[in-house]
Amino acid sequence: MPHLDPYRFLMIGAVFAPLVFWHFFSDWTFQSQWEAMNKARNKKVRAWHCMKYAAFFLPMFLFTGFTDVTWLVCALTILGVTHYIIDSYVPVMLWAKYCRKTPEFKRVGIKSNMKPWSDHDVDEVYYSSDMEAFKAFASTPLGLILIITMDQLMHIACLIPIAWMMISL
Repeated sequence: MPHLDPYRFLMIGAVFAPLVFWHFFSDWTFQSQWEAMNKARNKKVRAWHCMKYAAFFLPMFLFTGFTDVTWLVCALTILGVTHYIIDSYVPVMLWAKYCRKTPEFKRVGIKSNMKPWSDHDVDEVYYSSDMEAFKAFASTPLGLILIITMDQLMHIACLIPIAWMMISL
């Protein structure tokens, strides 16, 4: 088993903390309301947002001396591609369905024993797709908080390999 150097973990943490700050600055500061509301549905809007997001890391990388072209391109690619995938909200939807097991996903599909509508059926809402169930989950206060939290945790987790790369040179 390889030796785990505690100093290396401290260095990763020292680099990781400013990366997290830069993530929030880059992701939220220069994103318009329209862009934020449309990036999940529109691949071009999401691609533009992710290119801007990754590009905002370039000055930080250059300022900190992270200038090796190969590692720099690799880091920017990781940032852009993972951001694109996460901002589709598919990973968050999969988390909500399979890990959180929100009740909305249990009611996706057609009710098999359909009978004429009555007042007793009002409480039973069925969704036509996972995306519709996800939207219903997002419309609850707790659901929205959890979705935003998981989205940001996923983004932040993608900074760990970047921090590792920055201290490895």
